[in-house]
Amino acid sequence: MNQAISVARGVQTPLLGRLFDTIKEDRRLVVMDFGTGSSALLNSLQPHRARLDVMAISTQLDVWSGLETKEERARALADYLARFKLEPSDWVLCW
Repeated sequence: MNQAISVARGVQTPLLGRLFDTIKEDRRLVVMDFGTGSSALLNSLQPHRARLDVMAISTQLDVWSGLETKEERARALADYLARFKLEPSDWVLCW
């Protein structure tokens, strides 16, 4: 699939479009999105066997910014992610 087709499917980021071009039909893809998710991303994943985990970490930034040490912030992030039943990810999206 070429970039023009990827863009037509709603992928407006060239690098992400290139990643979509590499998906093999028989492969299941696991995507972790640290953003808030989007309908364009969902539409782009629709033709594939995919699992999308949306973390929406921006909702936690006020809490984490009040922590004093790097260790406290790392633990808070780990605690937040532990709430989800995650699988090993093929892609991690950080918008």
